[in-house]
Amino acid sequence: MILVKIQFFFIYTNIFRKIVLMNKISKNLKKIRSVKSLSQSDLADIIGIGRHNIGAYEEGRATPKTETLIKIANIFSLELEKILTKDLTVNDILGFSLEKTNVLDTVKDSGQVIVNKTDMDSIIKKVTEMELELKDLKKMLRKLK
Repeated sequence: MILVKIQFFFIYTNIFRKIVLMNKISKNLKKIRSVKSLSQSDLADIIGIGRHNIGAYEEGRATPKTETLIKIANIFSLELEKILTKDLTVNDILGFSLEKTNVLDTVKDSGQVIVNKTDMDSIIKKVTEMELELKDLKKMLRKLK
Protein backbone atom coordinates (compact mmCIF):
# COMPACT_ATOMS: atom_id res chain seq x y z
CA MET A 1 0.00 0.00 0.00
CA ILE A 2 2.83 2.43 0.84
CA LEU A 3 4.57 1.53 -2.42
CA VAL A 4 1.41 2.41 -4.37
CA LYS A 5 1.16 5.77 -2.58
CA ILE A 6 4.82 6.53 -3.34
CA GLN A 7 4.35 5.61 -7.00
CA PHE A 8 1.22 7.77 -7.20
CA PHE A 9 3.09 10.68 -5.61
CA PHE A 10 5.91 10.46 -8.18
CA ILE A 11 3.48 10.17 -11.08
CA TYR A 12 1.45 13.14 -9.80
CA THR A 13 4.62 15.21 -9.22
CA ASN A 14 5.90 14.50 -12.75
CA ILE A 15 2.54 15.38 -14.31
CA PHE A 16 2.41 18.62 -12.30
CA ARG A 17 5.94 19.56 -13.36
CA LYS A 18 5.11 18.92 -17.01
CA ILE A 19 1.97 21.08 -16.81
CA VAL A 20 3.92 23.95 -15.19
CA LEU A 21 6.69 23.61 -17.78
CA MET A 22 4.23 23.60 -20.69
CA ASN A 23 2.47 26.66 -19.26
CA LYS A 24 5.76 28.61 -19.02
CA ILE A 25 6.79 27.65 -22.54
CA SER A 26 3.36 28.55 -23.88
CA LYS A 27 3.31 32.00 -22.25
CA ASN A 28 6.89 32.73 -23.21
CA LEU A 29 6.46 31.79 -26.88
CA LYS A 30 3.43 34.06 -27.11
CA LYS A 31 5.37 36.86 -25.40
CA ILE A 32 8.37 36.45 -27.72
CA ARG A 33 6.12 36.59 -30.78
CA SER A 34 4.25 39.61 -29.44
CA VAL A 35 7.37 41.60 -28.56
CA LYS A 36 9.05 40.72 -31.86
CA SER A 37 5.84 41.42 -33.85
CA LEU A 38 5.85 37.97 -35.42
CA SER A 39 2.91 35.87 -36.53
CA GLN A 40 2.82 32.15 -35.77
CA SER A 41 3.77 31.55 -39.40
CA ASP A 42 6.73 33.95 -39.16
CA LEU A 43 8.07 32.22 -36.04
CA ALA A 44 7.50 28.78 -37.56
CA ASP A 45 9.43 29.77 -40.70
CA ILE A 46 12.30 31.22 -38.64
CA ILE A 47 12.78 28.03 -36.61
CA GLY A 48 11.92 25.64 -39.45
CA ILE A 49 8.73 23.97 -38.23
CA GLY A 50 5.06 24.06 -39.20
CA ARG A 51 2.76 26.89 -38.07
CA HIS A 52 0.43 24.34 -36.51
CA ASN A 53 3.26 23.35 -34.14
CA ILE A 54 3.57 26.91 -32.84
CA GLY A 55 -0.19 26.98 -32.24
CA ALA A 56 -0.03 23.68 -30.38
CA TYR A 57 2.87 24.90 -28.22
CA GLU A 58 1.12 28.15 -27.38
CA GLU A 59 -2.13 26.38 -26.51
CA GLY A 60 -0.32 23.81 -24.37
CA ARG A 61 -1.40 20.88 -26.58
CA ALA A 62 2.22 19.93 -27.30
CA THR A 63 5.68 20.53 -25.92
CA PRO A 64 8.50 21.62 -28.24
CA LYS A 65 11.42 19.25 -28.75
CA THR A 66 14.57 20.17 -26.87
CA GLU A 67 16.38 21.13 -30.09
CA THR A 68 13.48 23.46 -31.01
CA LEU A 69 13.72 25.20 -27.63
CA ILE A 70 17.48 25.54 -28.01
CA LYS A 71 17.01 27.00 -31.50
CA ILE A 72 14.47 29.55 -30.18
CA ALA A 73 16.82 30.50 -27.34
CA ASN A 74 19.73 30.97 -29.75
CA ILE A 75 17.79 32.90 -32.39
CA PHE A 76 16.38 35.36 -29.87
CA SER A 77 19.50 35.46 -27.65
CA LEU A 78 17.65 34.15 -24.60
CA GLU A 79 18.75 31.78 -21.89
CA LEU A 80 17.00 28.42 -22.26
CA GLU A 81 16.57 28.24 -18.48
CA LYS A 82 14.60 31.51 -18.51
CA ILE A 83 12.30 30.28 -21.28
CA LEU A 84 11.57 27.16 -19.23
CA THR A 85 11.34 28.59 -15.72
CA LYS A 86 10.55 32.32 -15.79
CA ASP A 87 7.77 34.52 -17.14
CA LEU A 88 9.81 36.47 -19.68
CA THR A 89 9.55 40.25 -19.66
CA VAL A 90 9.89 42.63 -22.58
CA ASN A 91 13.30 43.59 -21.16
CA ASP A 92 14.39 39.93 -21.14
CA ILE A 93 13.33 39.50 -24.76
CA LEU A 94 14.91 42.76 -25.94
CA GLY A 95 18.10 42.16 -23.94
CA PHE A 96 17.82 45.17 -21.64
CA SER A 97 18.51 45.17 -17.92
CA LEU A 98 18.51 47.90 -15.32
CA GLU A 99 22.10 47.08 -14.40
CA LYS A 100 23.19 47.87 -17.98
CA THR A 101 21.43 51.23 -18.17
CA ASN A 102 22.96 52.92 -15.09
CA VAL A 103 19.62 54.08 -13.74
CA LEU A 104 20.04 57.52 -12.18
CA ASP A 105 16.59 57.89 -10.67
CA THR A 106 13.15 56.36 -10.72
CA VAL A 107 10.20 58.69 -10.84
CA LYS A 108 7.77 56.76 -8.65
CA ASP A 109 4.56 58.63 -9.45
CA SER A 110 4.77 58.19 -13.21
CA GLY A 111 6.67 54.89 -13.23
CA GLN A 112 9.23 56.35 -15.65
CA VAL A 113 12.91 55.56 -15.40
CA ILE A 114 15.44 58.34 -16.01
CA VAL A 115 18.79 57.38 -17.52
CA ASN A 116 21.72 59.49 -18.58
CA LYS A 117 22.09 60.62 -22.22
CA THR A 118 24.85 58.13 -23.05
CA ASP A 119 22.73 55.22 -21.85
CA MET A 120 19.66 56.52 -23.68
CA ASP A 121 21.67 56.80 -26.91
CA SER A 122 22.84 53.19 -26.54
CA ILE A 123 19.26 52.04 -25.87
CA ILE A 124 17.98 53.88 -28.95
CA LYS A 125 20.81 52.41 -31.04
CA LYS A 126 20.03 48.88 -29.80
CA VAL A 127 16.30 49.25 -30.50
CA THR A 128 17.01 50.64 -33.98
CA GLU A 129 19.36 47.74 -34.74
CA MET A 130 16.75 45.25 -33.54
CA GLU A 131 14.05 46.89 -35.68
CA LEU A 132 16.31 46.68 -38.74
CA GLU A 133 17.09 43.03 -38.01
CA LEU A 134 13.39 42.30 -37.69
CA LYS A 135 12.62 44.05 -41.00
CA ASP A 136 15.39 42.09 -42.72
CA LEU A 137 14.09 38.85 -41.22
CA LYS A 138 10.54 39.58 -42.40
CA LYS A 139 11.82 40.38 -45.92
CA MET A 140 13.69 37.08 -46.02
CA LEU A 141 10.58 35.23 -44.89
CA ARG A 142 8.47 36.88 -47.59
CA LYS A 143 11.02 35.82 -50.22
CA LEU A 144 10.87 32.24 -48.99
CA LYS A 145 7.10 32.14 -49.36
